[in-house]
Amino acid sequence: VAAHGRPCVAVGARGARAAGWAARHLASEPRERLATLRLRAGPGDEGTSDDDGDFEERLAKLRAAKGTTGRGQGGSKSKAKAESGEQGATKKIAVKKKVYDYTGETVFFESRPSAGDLAVNVALGATLLWLPLTFAAVGRYAWVNYKVTDKRISVSNTSPVGKEEEKQTDVAYEEIASVVAIGRGFGLWGDMVVNLKDGSKCEIRSIDKWQEIKAYIEERVKAVSSDPSVVTVEAEPMGFS
Repeated sequence: VAAHGRPCVAVGARGARAAGWAARHLASEPRERLATLRLRAGPGDEGTSDDDGDFEERLAKLRAAKGTTGRGQGGSKSKAKAESGEQGATKKIAVKKKVYDYTGETVFFESRPSAGDLAVNVALGATLLWLPLTFAAVGRYAWVNYKVTDKRISVSNTSPVGKEEEKQTDVAYEEIASVVAIGRGFGLWGDMVVNLKDGSKCEIRSIDKWQEIKAYIEERVKAVSSDPSVVTVEAEPMGFS
């Protein structure tokens, strides 16, 4: 027993030292974790709620100073846009177009587009590449009608396609600024553009007697501009615009 006692004592001492190191390590680990958590949290985190409150208050003051309450809502720019939109709508409502009295007018010319234009476009439709223009000429001849009187130029369209308010165009001579015409088909028919004083245009395509009609329109524009007895009536916009 004595011979084996010393090794047993040595082993027991080593085991005691190991047990003591383990106890110290386990005892110090919670303290180290707690210190790590405190370092991460920081010393001033106890007042986080107060800081958040101060931040929200400063943010609200900043938004009030800039005139914005949110992204795209209630800001000074959006208010200005809304006000300008309301003013624009008011101006649009206030704008009125003159309505002329066409009673007792005398017709100078009334006809469909030129039959010569239709014949040429149908013949060229055999090339296939001309087919879109052929269809346009056929539709124009079937549905469009031109009328020139001593009081107005009228273009009507009875096509089933399109808006109803765009199917009748009436232009009074008081609204005309100038007329431009060009001959087609060796001068047998021509195209005409009537420029209005408001910047808009009225196109007349493939019309017969285009030179006589142009001269008549220019004559009527001069006569009306020098006539002080022309009576107009204020009303809401209707017809040509």
